Amino acid sequence: MGAVFAGYGGAWIRAARQAPVPAREVRWLAAVLLLGGLGRVLSLAVDGRPHGFQLLLMAIELGLPPVYFWLAGADERARASAVAHATGA
Repeated sequence: MGAVFAGYGGAWIRAARQAPVPAREVRWLAAVLLLGGLGRVLSLAVDGRPHGFQLLLMAIELGLPPVYFWLAGADERARASAVAHATGA
């Protein structure tokens, strides 16, 4: 499982190093994170309350994706706005 997490982290790093940050890739990565959180919710329903650290991870996995979805296109919008401003459009 460690290789999966390393690959996922590497994908985030790869996306973050691009200019502009690709909104589509960020949305896909956020969706994967959200699916992990939903899996924890399902596990909670089936197997009962987990350790507190797992609840913290679940909160992060459910809380961050909406923020990432909202911010995904921010870099692209900022560049488009700067280009439009520079060209006088």
